[in-house]
Amino acid sequence: MTMNSDSSAARHVQRLIDTELRIVQAQYGAGASRRPRSVGIVGAGVMGSSIAAALAGRRIPVVMVDENPLALASVHERILSWLKVRPATSDPTSLDLRRLVQVGSDVGETACCDFVVESVIEKVVVKQQLLAQLEPRLGNGTVLASNTSTIPLARLSSPLRDPGRLCGCHFFLPIGQAPMLEIVRGEKTRPETIAAAVGFATAIGICPWWWTMFRASSSTACWYRICRRRCSCWPRA
Repeated sequence: MTMNSDSSAARHVQRLIDTELRIVQAQYGAGASRRPRSVGIVGAGVMGSSIAAALAGRRIPVVMVDENPLALASVHERILSWLKVRPATSDPTSLDLRRLVQVGSDVGETACCDFVVESVIEKVVVKQQLLAQLEPRLGNGTVLASNTSTIPLARLSSPLRDPGRLCGCHFFLPIGQAPMLEIVRGEKTRPETIAAAVGFATAIGICPWWWTMFRASSSTACWYRICRRRCSCWPRA
């Protein structure tokens, strides 16, 4: 891909982002799709560190939590490597990553964040336990987002007192080169939760593509996704 086609693709994605943002603001108000003040990430693996890098590149503070000290020990180095080879709005050498991305082992350290993403192993019980552990430590307005790609939100939200604060945020690797975030709305997800997720996506420069997920019947495990937007978010050369 040439420099001109790269620029054209970037403009294409930005137009889609701006369109989605206007739609959400028209429905929920200009303040609904706000840029998060800080983001909590639980899980310092490949996906979690990539999300953190995308945020750090936009100078959005991150609190990253993982029970594995080895994963935390290398996270700043991995974020820096990510930023050196992928698009960002900030020069990686100008960022104080240890100040911008704080790390810890206690999920309670994410209590100061207004948007929290779980990016742990794709197992229902593990995610349910984590979300149930997180919820009482967070503020009433904090949005919970799961990076699941296969687990229905109704199952993940079942332990929560407030399932309306949970949405799906499925990232595509490599973040930045695959400029789309699939936002999934469950039956109980509140509109303002979706609006906040759209604001999160636009803050890191990727196109939000939002869907509604519902179950066809109580006797079947088949789930359908209804596309709210009928456009492709992938840039064209």
